[in-house]
Amino acid sequence: MTFVDFQCSGARRGSFQFEVNDGVHLSRPASFLIEASPLQLRLEVLSTLGAFPGIVQPITARHLRAATNDPNQTRPILFTVRSGPRLGRLVVGGIRNESTSFTQADVGAGRVGYEHTGTATETAWSQTDSFVFDVWTEYAEQPLLSRLFNISVSYEHVNGDNVNWLMTLGTVSVREGGAVVIGKSALDVTPLQRRLAAATDDVVVRYVVVDPPRHGVLRVNVSTADHFTQQVVDAGQLGYQHDGSDTASDHFAFSLRVAAAAAHADEFDEPPRTFAFNISVLPVDDQPFRLVTMSPEIELVQGSTHVITRDVLLTQDDDTPPARLVYVVDTPPTNGHLRHADLPPTDNVDQFSQLDVDQLKLSFVSDGSVDNSFFHFHVSDGVHKPLHKVVHLPCMFDHFFFLFVVAHRASVKWNSADPMIVQLASRVCSTHATSKRAVACFEEVNL
Repeated sequence: MTFVDFQCSGARRGSFQFEVNDGVHLSRPASFLIEASPLQLRLEVLSTLGAFPGIVQPITARHLRAATNDPNQTRPILFTVRSGPRLGRLVVGGIRNESTSFTQADVGAGRVGYEHTGTATETAWSQTDSFVFDVWTEYAEQPLLSRLFNISVSYEHVNGDNVNWLMTLGTVSVREGGAVVIGKSALDVTPLQRRLAAATDDVVVRYVVVDPPRHGVLRVNVSTADHFTQQVVDAGQLGYQHDGSDTASDHFAFSLRVAAAAAHADEFDEPPRTFAFNISVLPVDDQPFRLVTMSPEIELVQGSTHVITRDVLLTQDDDTPPARLVYVVDTPPTNGHLRHADLPPTDNVDQFSQLDVDQLKLSFVSDGSVDNSFFHFHVSDGVHKPLHKVVHLPCMFDHFFFLFVVAHRASVKWNSADPMIVQLASRVCSTHATSKRAVACFEEVNL
C-alpha cells in the first residue's frame, strides 16, 4: 500500500489541485482542501528544584517539561533564559560557563543543571533562587513567556540526583547464611560531612534505618542497628547477618539525619530522602534436588518422534537453576535415539539439562522397530549424590483400527497379506492394511 504524505510548512489553510487519469481518460480538475490544527505549546511539569550548595544539581524532566499537542513532535522545544539565577548559574552539557538557552531534549538527556556558586561563608543554611524563562517552538500558536523556575538551596537537599557528589553508596556480597562487614569503601558520607562542617559547627550526620533487611539482620557489634554514624562504619562495627534463606539479594533503606547547631533546628522542615543499600547473596547449594517424575515413561508409536516434556522428566531444586540440573545418559535406548534441537540430527545426545527439557529442545526419535526399550540416566545438581533412574520406552504398532457398525448388508474380506476390502451394499472401498502409512477413505452410508 502506498501513502501520500503532506507536510504543513506555513499557513494553517491551503489546498492543491489534481486530476485523475487511467491512461486514456482524464477527469476534470479537483481541489483538495487542507486545514491544520493550531500547534499549542504547554508546560506539563514545573516544580521546585532542591539543590545542595556548591555542586551542580541536575534539572530533569521531573522538574521541567514542555510539550505540544502534536503526538509526533520532532521540532526542538527551546527554553530561553530572560533573567538568570542570583546565587548560581545554569550549565548545559558540562560546560561551566553560564548558559542562556537549552532544549527539552537537553533536559531529558540530563545535560542541564543548576550550580550554586556561593562560598560556604556566604551561604545560609537554606536559601531560595530562581530564573525566568520563555518557551518556544516553530509553528506554535504562541510562545510561553516569563515563566518562573524556583530553586531551593539547602544543606538538607541530599537526593538521588546529587548523592554521587556527597556520599559513597556501594554494595556488598555475602554467602548464604553468612555475615559481612559493611565498611567505608561501601558506605561513606565523609564528603557530605566535610561540606556541612564548612558551613556550620557541631554537625553530625546519622544514618537512620527506615526499612530493615528482609532476609537478615543489620547489627552494630552485637546489637540490632536502627541508626548509626560514619564513625561506626569506619571502625568496622557495622555488619549484616544473612538468615540462610534461599534468596539472591537483600537490602535496607535509610535516610540521613543531620544534627547541627541549634540555630538551624527550625529549618529542618523537609522530610528526609531515603536511599537503598543493596546486598548480593551468594547461594550455597545446601538443599538436595528432587526428581518429581519418579517413573518416567514415553509411549511411542512405531517410527514416530516424541518431544520430551516436563511431564516425562522434571527435577527441581530451590537453590540450583534448571541449567545446572544435568541428566547423563548411562545406557542409550535400542529402539531409537535422543535428539537435541541445538545439535545436528546425527549427533548422539549423552547429556542434557532440565532447562533443555523446559525449553522443549529434547526429543526421542523411534527407529521404526516395534521393540520395547529403555534408557538409563542419572541426574545431579553437581553437589549432592546423583540419582539413577530408567526411562521406559514401550512401542505400539502403527496399525489402523476400524470400527464397523454393521447395518443392511456389509461384508469384510481380508487376508493379512492382501488389501482389505470392505463392501457396503454395492459400494466397495479398499486399502492395504499392511502398508506403514495406510490412508483409507470410506464413503458415508446412510443407515
